[in-house]
Amino acid sequence: ALVVLERCDPDQPITVTYVEKEPTSMGLETGDIVSVRALLYGLLVASGNDAAFALAASCAPTTGEFVKEMNGKARELNLKNTHFTNPAGFDDPAGYTTSYDLAYLARIAVANPLISKIVSTKSTVVTTVSQNKTYYLENINKLLGDVEGLSGIKTGQTEGSLEVLVTQTTRNDHTIVTVVLGSEDRFEDSRNLIEWAFANHQWINP
Repeated sequence: ALVVLERCDPDQPITVTYVEKEPTSMGLETGDIVSVRALLYGLLVASGNDAAFALAASCAPTTGEFVKEMNGKARELNLKNTHFTNPAGFDDPAGYTTSYDLAYLARIAVANPLISKIVSTKSTVVTTVSQNKTYYLENINKLLGDVEGLSGIKTGQTEGSLEVLVTQTTRNDHTIVTVVLGSEDRFEDSRNLIEWAFANHQWINP
């Protein structure tokens, strides 16, 4: 999403030329003309792999070039233990990251007002540019609206990674980011981690 917003205007229309439907999608079909903004909602709310590939193919000369830009952004942010091989995070021996890198990346991402707004959206409806097709998007993150102060950020799940969840929670003007990797119950693990952090950590004003 960060690379997309550096290379494409949110209101730019994109014509979908390839659709990756597995395992989760926003419902794109070849030929759909959708704005970058709508695709970002499909990417970050519905975890749409189809949106990831559509954005990558349109915001760079090729999908491969876009992945190179993602890795360039990782180097720029000094994410020393992160390497991308595809736009959707599909399993690949050469693709990896760490909880530290994801937490740092999450903080950078939600500093962008549009990304922050999208990842905190529980459900929404977007359309094609001509408004002749509607996509109903539900956030996979079950903790949104359920855990006090939680405002995102992103789920993930593959056969190799198991369940993944990055969250941001703010209470009494104090914000924490949690990262759960390799989980069998990412929502309960994240809930417990969040509650533990606020119960056991004190913020002291200098």
